Amino acid sequence: MSGEARVLELALRLAEATDFTAVAAEALAVVQEPAGTVGAALAWHTDEPELATVGDGPLTCLVAAGPAPGTVRVLTPADAAPLREAGLAAAVHLTVATGPHGSATLVGLLKDGADAGAAVAAVELAAAAAAPVLQRLAVAELHRAEQANIAFLAEASVVMEQSLDLPDTLQRVARLTAPTLADGCLIYLDGADLVASAHVDARVDRRMRAELPGDVALRDAVRSARDAEDVRPALPGWLRPDSVRLVPLLARERHVGTMVLTERASGRPSRLPGPQFLSDLARRAAIAIDNALLYERRDAAVLALQRRLLPPSLPVLPRMDLAARYEAGDPSLDVGGDFYDAVPLPGGAVALVIGDVCGRGADAAGRTALARHTLRALLESGAGAPRALQRLNRALLDEDEDGAFCTALVVEARLGDGRAELRIVNAGHPPPVLVRASGEVEELGVYGPLLGVIPDAELEPVLVEAGGGDAVLLYTDGLVEARRDGELFGAERVRAALAGAGTADAAELVARVHAAVDAFRSGGSDDDLALLALRLRGGELCRVALPGAKEAAAEARRAVRSALEATRVPERAADDVTLAVSELVAAAVLAGQPAMELVLTRAGRTVRAELRGAGPDAGAVAAVAGPDDPAWLVAKVAQRYSVSQSGRDGVVFAWAEVDVSDE
Repeated sequence: MSGEARVLELALRLAEATDFTAVAAEALAVVQEPAGTVGAALAWHTDEPELATVGDGPLTCLVAAGPAPGTVRVLTPADAAPLREAGLAAAVHLTVATGPHGSATLVGLLKDGADAGAAVAAVELAAAAAAPVLQRLAVAELHRAEQANIAFLAEASVVMEQSLDLPDTLQRVARLTAPTLADGCLIYLDGADLVASAHVDARVDRRMRAELPGDVALRDAVRSARDAEDVRPALPGWLRPDSVRLVPLLARERHVGTMVLTERASGRPSRLPGPQFLSDLARRAAIAIDNALLYERRDAAVLALQRRLLPPSLPVLPRMDLAARYEAGDPSLDVGGDFYDAVPLPGGAVALVIGDVCGRGADAAGRTALARHTLRALLESGAGAPRALQRLNRALLDEDEDGAFCTALVVEARLGDGRAELRIVNAGHPPPVLVRASGEVEELGVYGPLLGVIPDAELEPVLVEAGGGDAVLLYTDGLVEARRDGELFGAERVRAALAGAGTADAAELVARVHAAVDAFRSGGSDDDLALLALRLRGGELCRVALPGAKEAAAEARRAVRSALEATRVPERAADDVTLAVSELVAAAVLAGQPAMELVLTRAGRTVRAELRGAGPDAGAVAAVAGPDDPAWLVAKVAQRYSVSQSGRDGVVFAWAEVDVSDE
C-alpha cells in the first residue's frame, strides 16, 4: 500500500476521533509498527498541553517542539544525553503545526538494529494523518471556549446588573472573577482603598479582607502602576503569585478603577484569559460599577435634598415635649413631597405643621420648600393657620401647573392653667390623633379641601381642649397607606398602636407607631413617612413661692414630697425629683436669687421642676462642671436639665426633668 493510501486509511480511522486520547492511540500504534521501535510519544503543544506515551524510554525528555516544524530529525546518543543514558540507538523526532496557535510532536525510540528509514516513514505517516485531526479538534475547542466565554460574559452581565448597591456590585464582580478566571481578585476604585476582594482559598480570602484594605503601599502601587510588574513587589509575601494581571476599569470613557488578578501556577495550566476577553469583562464590570456609583451619588443627593426640606431640629419649649421621625421611601423614585415643622409662637405656644406635596422629583421638591417656608414665615408673623394656608393655596394656584397641589395640617397648641387649646386647621390631610393622659385614643375628625385646587378654599379652625399629659400625633399618608399583600395599615392600626400610651413621652409615641407599621409592612416602602408628636406637660402638681434664703431648699423638699405622694410616684423616683429640686434651689440661693417660684408638673412618665424668678432682681445659677458645682448632682438624677443667667420675674431660669416610671 502506498504512503498516500496509508495516510488516507489512517485519516479515515481518525475521522470520528473526538479527543486527543483517541488520536494518540491510532498515531502511536503506527509509530510503533517498524521493527526495533521500543517506545513512542505524541505531545500536543497548546495552552493546555497534552501528552500520550507507549513503551519504555526517556520519552518525556524528548517531546519538546522542534525548531523547524515539518522537518524530521533523527537524534543520536551524541545529540541527546537521555538516549545515551537509556542505551538506545536513536530517536525519530517530528513537529507539525496543528493550527495558528498550536503544534504536535511525534517521537519514536529505536534500539540497535532498528530500521531507521521505516521508523521515519511511520512517524511522517502518523503526523500527516494526525495533524489535520488535531487542528480540527483545536478549532472545535476554540469554538467551545469562545461560546463558553460568550456565555460567561452574558451571565456576568446579568449577575453584575442585579444590584445598584455599590458594595454589593463590587463584591459580585470580585466573586465572579475568582475562582472562575483567577485565584484572587482585588478591586480598587479611583481615590479609594481596596473596596472588594475574593480568593479561592478561604484562609487567604479572610486575610485579604482583614489586612489589604489598609495597605497604603499596595494601594499606591496599583494607582501608579504602568503594568503588572509594578504591582508585584508591593503584594504581601503570603499572596505573591506566579502571575499577575492589571486590568483597568473604563466606563463611558472614564477610568473608574483597577482590577488586579492573581494566580499561583501550582503545576497546572494558567486560567487567566487573554487580553481581549479580560478587556470585555472589565468593560462590563466597569459599567456595572459606574452605574452603582451614579446611583449612590444620586441616592445621596436625593436624601440630602430631602433633609434640606425638613427642619434641622425641633424647638425646646417649656411644658411641651416634641418628637418627629422622617423615613424616606425608595430614593430611586426621587425626592418625595412629605414635610413637617414646629413653629414657636408668642406666649409659649407652638404650631405643628405637616403636609404632603403631590409628585416626586425636582418640581415636588420646589413645591415642598415653598409650602414649608411659606407656612413657617406666615405663622411666625402671627398670620394664624387659616390665613397661612389660604396664602399657600393662592401660591400653588399661581403656578398654573397640573398636579401643583398639596395637603397640609396645622395644629396650634396654646397652654393655659393646667389645660391647653388645640386649634386645628386641615387642608385635605389625614386627621390628627389625640392620646389622652388616661390612655384613651381618639381621631380628631377635622377635614378640609386640598390646597392648589379651589381658589376660595374655606379653611375653618376647629378647637379641641386638651389636658395636662395629653398628646397629639400628626402623620402623612405614608403611614396609613403602608401595604402588606395588598392590605393597608389604616387609621385603625394607628389608634391601636397608641392605645394605652397615656404615660409615653412624644419620642415613645413616635417610636410605637413606627415599630407597628414597620412590623406590618413587607419589605421597604415606596412612599415617604413623616410623624410629628406633641406631649403637653400640663398636669401641674404644685406651685410654691420660695424665699431667697437657706431654708428655701427645705421648704422645696417638703412641697415636692407632698405633691409626689399624692400622685403615687415610686419612692426611688420621688427621691430623684426631691434631690434635683433641692440642688437647684440651693444653687439659686447661693447665686443670690432673692425670691423664686417652684412649679412642679407631670407629663406621662416625666416630672418637670421649674424655678422662675419672683421679683425684679436678677439671679443666676451657674453650671460649673465637676462635683463642686451645686448642680452636679442634678445631672446624675435628671434626664435633662438646664440653668441660665436670668432670674427675672416670671422667667424660668432653671429646670430639670426626671423619669418617674417604675421601670
